[in-house]
Amino acid sequence: MAQRTFDAGTEEGATAVEATVVKAALAAFKTGQFADEVALPSAEAASRKDLRADTEWLLLVTNAYTHRVGRVADDGQPEPVGA
Repeated sequence: MAQRTFDAGTEEGATAVEATVVKAALAAFKTGQFADEVALPSAEAASRKDLRADTEWLLLVTNAYTHRVGRVADDGQPEPVGA
């Protein structure tokens, strides 16, 4: 669902998708639910080959988590910030 909300073809969109997956997983965990499916890593994330690149990617995901991804609705659908 996150890939339909954000353009995963861009680095900014890919970070928002990954941040949404993390946010949804944390929300489900808090209610004692676990995902039936695990999202595959984005091509952007999978292309990282060293600690520095991984750290830079995670900082981008953190920024998206904080500033681009709103709440995750009860049905798991992400809401972009400002929606």
